[in-house]
Order: sequence, then C-alpha cells, then structure tokens
Amino acid sequence: MKTSKQQIGMTLIELLIAMVLGLIIVASVIALFISMLSSTTTNLNEIRLNQELRAAMSLMTRDIRRAGYNGNAASTAGVSNPFSTDASSAGAASTTLNIGVGNDDIIFSYDTDSDGVLGTDDEVFSYQLSGNSVQYCQENTVAAIAGCTWESITDPAIVSITGLAFLETDASSASGANFKQVTIELSGQWVNNTDFSRTITETVKRRNDHFGSW
Repeated sequence: MKTSKQQIGMTLIELLIAMVLGLIIVASVIALFISMLSSTTTNLNEIRLNQELRAAMSLMTRDIRRAGYNGNAASTAGVSNPFSTDASSAGAASTTLNIGVGNDDIIFSYDTDSDGVLGTDDEVFSYQLSGNSVQYCQENTVAAIAGCTWESITDPAIVSITGLAFLETDASSASGANFKQVTIELSGQWVNNTDFSRTITETVKRRNDHFGSW
C-alpha cells in the first residue's frame, strides 16, 4: 500500500515577510556605511583645514621670530641696526616690525645671509590678508613692498581665509626682562562646506627687538 507524501514549503506570506526583513537589514547596513563614510569625510576635511591653517601659521611665526636679526651685530656694537631702524631715526627708512592700520598686514626685515647689510638679498618680508588668501612678499627694501608681486601661501580653492590679525604687545619674562611679542590670529573655512571653520592663535616672542641699535 502506497502512502502519499505531502510537500512542505514556504507560503507566499512567509516569503514576503522574509523579503521585508532582508530589505530592512540591507537598508540598515547601507545607512551605517553612509554614516561612517560621512564621518570619515568630515574628519578628513577638518584635518585638511587644520593643516592648511597650521602651515600658513608656521611660515609666519618662523619669519616673525627672526625679525630684527643682524648677523653682524657683534662687530657693529653701538651702530644702528639696519634691520630694526625706527622711523624717527634721521635719514633712515623704518625697517622695524610694523603692523598695518587694519591689523591684517605686517612688514619686517632680518639678515638672511648674516652680512649685516640690508638691501641686496631680499631681506624685507611682509604678510597680508587679501581676498580669501594669506599672501607673502619678499623684497630688497621696504619701499619695494608696495610694488611687490604677492604670492598666496594658502590655497583659495581649498580654504577661504576669513580673518588674519596681528597684535604687538609688551611683555616681561620671569626674570623681569622686557620684550615685545606678536600674537597672530588666523581664521579660515572649507570652501565647499562653510560648516567647517577654525581659528588658531599663536604668540611669537621677538628675540631681536632693536638688537644692536642702541
């Protein structure tokens, strides 16, 4: 006597439920992936913005720290330092560190080749905020800065510089020695997404404040 075997399988309702659960799981995985990708992009943009601002700040602080340096000061004691001359000095152009009226530009000089002579080796430096970029200029005299060909040290295609300010103040060390310092504040934002913005501040001690000009 033969017995009939009943075939057992999934019903249409069970199949639909399984498909819905599968889609929910796939959608959750995709959402998690997109969230992780967005977070990674955000971190990369913030890192790149910080790197751009830090690179520009490093260039400015490095140069300002050298302002007034005279490599020949030891052999010219008592003679006016050509790299740190006040405007009040008779017959001499001011080469001491000077911050512009709007506080967004600075000009100074230092002895790049340690010969004690200004005017032959492009030893006058200036930084300014122009448009959305930090710009740099290097010339042989203070007067030549006016006609300088400025170069951007930040990439306007990546970072929009929204603020640059220089502030010179008097300070004193623990031993009571007086000196001048320059505080630089630099602000910028990501060009393609203004939600990414950052402001960094550095204070630079002027190590050669009128050294050799007494």
